[in-house]
Amino acid sequence: MKKLLLLLLLYLSSINSINAADDKSQVNLSCAIYETFHWDNLTTSKTKPEDESLILYLDIEMYTYDGVTGYFDLIGNEIKFSLYSGDEDFSMKWDYSLDRTTSVFEYDVSVKTPNTGNEYEMGLTHKGKCRRSENLF
Repeated sequence: MKKLLLLLLLYLSSINSINAADDKSQVNLSCAIYETFHWDNLTTSKTKPEDESLILYLDIEMYTYDGVTGYFDLIGNEIKFSLYSGDEDFSMKWDYSLDRTTSVFEYDVSVKTPNTGNEYEMGLTHKGKCRRSENLF
């Protein structure tokens, strides 16, 4: 009985250490966008910061942002990923980047239509900062 209890305790402690390792590979960020650059008239406008959740899974190079999960690329000191939506007549592209040192988070919104020669044309660049956050429970 003592051996069984000892094995059970060892098993439970190994599960806890695995969960602790998993927690270190997941980074929860709260990102607040504070300005938008408009490419059509080359002006910048301030925006009311609203926190957006970005979760990074560093060990498998995946992210979850705005309800979408996918893979990111680590290029130098930046984490980059893109999202696409639309069809052959009208499509949009969002290019995201997060600087791991300065915590600056930016994303470009581009549009592709027959009027743009079926090339993506830059529309807006949103800029903000991210800070690390913890789960409530």
